[in-house]
Amino acid sequence: MAKKTRKPTKKKHIKKIKTKIKPGKKTAKHFSPVEKILQNRYGQKGTVVYHMIDGKKSSGVILKKSKLSKSKLFEMLNFMEQHGIIKLDRV
Repeated sequence: MAKKTRKPTKKKHIKKIKTKIKPGKKTAKHFSPVEKILQNRYGQKGTVVYHMIDGKKSSGVILKKSKLSKSKLFEMLNFMEQHGIIKLDRV
């Protein structure tokens, strides 16, 4: 039996161009305008303290949970009050 001869096929070599995406800052969470202000001023701790404020917790409870110094916490709370973000009730 005679072997069939195939015509040589030309393979097209296609170069795949891979685009590299360089990750910047994580954008998984979209901050509210208030959170952006606190994030820029105090970093992550600022937004953590902001989310702890619920109208029921005292500053003492927030101080213990946040593990901040007393002066830093009161600086944050005064900043938030001065910018109209929260209203402090002094007892």
